[in-house]
Amino acid sequence: MILGATLAHEAGFSHQYKVTFMLFPLVVHCLDIISSTIGMLFVRTTPGLPGYDSVYRALEDPIAIMKRAYKIAMLVGLIGFFFICHQLLNPPKYPDAWIMFGLCGIVGMLVAYLFIEVT
Repeated sequence: MILGATLAHEAGFSHQYKVTFMLFPLVVHCLDIISSTIGMLFVRTTPGLPGYDSVYRALEDPIAIMKRAYKIAMLVGLIGFFFICHQLLNPPKYPDAWIMFGLCGIVGMLVAYLFIEVT
């Protein structure tokens, strides 16, 4: 929050935009909670017990289930992040700045996804 306020102050923004730059990290962390909660709703498996009954299917890979939920949470986070950038980081002096901030967020989310895939 201090970094955002300093950035807005050094850019010569008005008080209104200094506040939005200060609140940006807080709003992003609220989005983290919302997107991870939505992702958790998709962590489920189909019943499976091989060799027990023909009604059941083969067991699913637990990592595949978690990756599916992570992809959904990441998609929700990506859409929400661009919306937050557009709403909070859009000063009239630099109208396209929110796109650059959004692209930085994409890089961070892709690196996090690559960490999941590698490990």
